Amino acid sequence: SQLDLIDPSILVLGEGWVMGSATNPANQRAAASLPNVSFFNDNIRDAVKGSVFTANDKGFVQGNKNTVTNVLAGILGQTKAGRQYSSSWTSAAPGQSVNYVEAHDNLTLWDKLQSSMDVGDLAGQLAADRQAAAIVFTAQGIPFMQAGQEFLRTKQKDPNSYASSDSVNGLNWADRGVNASTVAYYKGLIALRKAHSAFRMKSSSAISRNIKISFSNKNVINEWLNGTAAGDSWKQIVVLHNSNSSAVAITLPAKTNWYVVVNGSAAGVTTLSTLKKASKIVVPAMTSLVLHN
Repeated sequence: SQLDLIDPSILVLGEGWVMGSATNPANQRAAASLPNVSFFNDNIRDAVKGSVFTANDKGFVQGNKNTVTNVLAGILGQTKAGRQYSSSWTSAAPGQSVNYVEAHDNLTLWDKLQSSMDVGDLAGQLAADRQAAAIVFTAQGIPFMQAGQEFLRTKQKDPNSYASSDSVNGLNWADRGVNASTVAYYKGLIALRKAHSAFRMKSSSAISRNIKISFSNKNVINEWLNGTAAGDSWKQIVVLHNSNSSAVAITLPAKTNWYVVVNGSAAGVTTLSTLKKASKIVVPAMTSLVLHN
């Protein structure tokens, strides 16, 4: 409250880990008692791309379906709306959940994907990177990314680079040009989130009322957002995450015209393709889609 008097836009966030026998009262499990503090969400981090403690461990985007419950809970802002999926900690409001897959510690996302996927499968690694970003930027809560993540930053697979040289920790700006299409993809996801309030609901109750999510249909995360009820200009929004190695057909919530704004190669608010009077959509392998009516 004192910080709000100085500047109400100040964010307070940290690593609220529950660690061993340490008696740290300001941890994730105390979120309800700390409504103005946000916490890095390691649950969605590890569920999306595998444990940070094992380089070759796989998460949802590498095809490991066993981690999906923590992905679902994170997409719902770690709120009570997602408690059925994960009870490790529960936020008082989605703004307490800082959703991310890469930070200064541990392997970068790109290094993690290269360590845990088939050597030489550049297309698969790139698809997994984009899907990880799509999950984070369409999830309820606060999205977080590390500088350079958008151009596939590498630290030469150094997992603990606090004392490493600038050649490891520095940003290689040449990579930004090489990976310009991925940069554009991240920029599009950011623009999508900024333009549409349905991805930025303020309370657990709003999420419970306005989002339906499931993983029961052919191992695809299927999320429906009631845009109108959430105050969005889009009526209905569908977010689909297919991490299977093959395409999957998904039934849509209504037979109508649907406008795709995110696919495996582009993201943003501009219509990429139109499905006329469609009740189903085919989600390509290792691809996230966002569409609306």
